Amino acid sequence: MTARPMEGPWYTAEEALQKLGILKSELEYAIKKNRITGVVRLTAQPLLLFTQSKKGWTGHATAKYYGHLALNGGLIGALLCGNKFELRDGFGQVMELEELHGWSSANPFGVEGLLEPLTDWQPHDYSQHPISTYCAAFLPSARESLMKGLVGLAEKIDQPNGTGIGSSLRENQEFFNGPDWDQTKLCFDRSTIKPEQLRFAASEITLLRERRPLSNDTDVKGLAMASSSVESSKAENWAASSAWERLCLKLIDDKEAKTSREKWTLLRNDIQSEPRTYDTERIVLTINKDELVYLSDYGVETSFLFSSFGSKLSKLKRKISR
Repeated sequence: MTARPMEGPWYTAEEALQKLGILKSELEYAIKKNRITGVVRLTAQPLLLFTQSKKGWTGHATAKYYGHLALNGGLIGALLCGNKFELRDGFGQVMELEELHGWSSANPFGVEGLLEPLTDWQPHDYSQHPISTYCAAFLPSARESLMKGLVGLAEKIDQPNGTGIGSSLRENQEFFNGPDWDQTKLCFDRSTIKPEQLRFAASEITLLRERRPLSNDTDVKGLAMASSSVESSKAENWAASSAWERLCLKLIDDKEAKTSREKWTLLRNDIQSEPRTYDTERIVLTINKDELVYLSDYGVETSFLFSSFGSKLSKLKRKISR
C-alpha cells in the first residue's frame, strides 16, 4: 500500500467525528471509499523496513518506531467498529521518518538471515530514500522449528553408538514434515492492534472537508447502495448470500490461479493493494500463509486456517452447481 503523506496533529476517532460533524457510519463509508485514511499509534515498536516484489521481501533496515502506521482500509474500518486484530506478518507504511529511532541497516538475522518471506537484504542508510519507499512489518524473530529442537534434545540422550529416539526422529522427520523440517524460520508474534490506537491526521480531516460533503444527495445515494449491496447481489446471484461468498466467487472465477494455494496468495497480495480487485468489500482483516481473519456480515471477527480453505471453495462450487 502507498498512503498519502500526512501531517498532525493526530485525532482519535471520536475527536475526528466531532471535527467533521458526521456520523460514525458516514466515516466508515468514507474509509471504504478511500476518501480518508486512518492510522494506528505505535510506541517503541521494533519494525522491519523492506520493499516488496513478486519474489518476496527485500530487507533494508530495522528501527524502533514511536509514531503512526498507515494500514489498509479494511483494518482501519474494523478498528472503527470496535474490533481488535492481530497484525502478525501483515504490514503498513510509516508516516513519520523522525519518529524512527535506533536505525540499523544490518541484517538482524545474521549471515544466513534470508528466511521466508525475506529473499534479499540491501542495507539503506537513514533518510537515504523517502519514507514512502518502505513497507513496515513488526520485527519478527528467527526461530528453529519445534521439531528440530525436539530432535536435538533427543539426540543428546541417544546411545553412544548413535541409536535411540533422536536418531529415529531425525530419520523420519522428512516423511512427517517435508524436506524443510529442520529449517530456521522467521516467526511473527501475535501483536494485537486495539481500537484505542486508531488515529486520523489533521491533514486527512481537512482533505475530507474540502471534498463534497458526505451528506449530499450523491453520497446519501451511495450510502443506500452500500447498505443494500447484499440484497442486490442476492438478486443477481442467489448463491452469493454473504460478502465472504462474493469474495470466494471472484477467486473461483480467476482461472489463472488454479490451486487453493494460488488463490490464497492472490488474496494475500490483494489486501495490500489499492484498489482491491477481489476483496472489494474490504472484509479481510489479516491473512498470512496459514490463517485468514475476516469480518462477517454481522460484524463478527471470523478466522480459519488455510488447511480448510480448499474445502470452503469446493463447498461453494457445489452450492452454485445445484
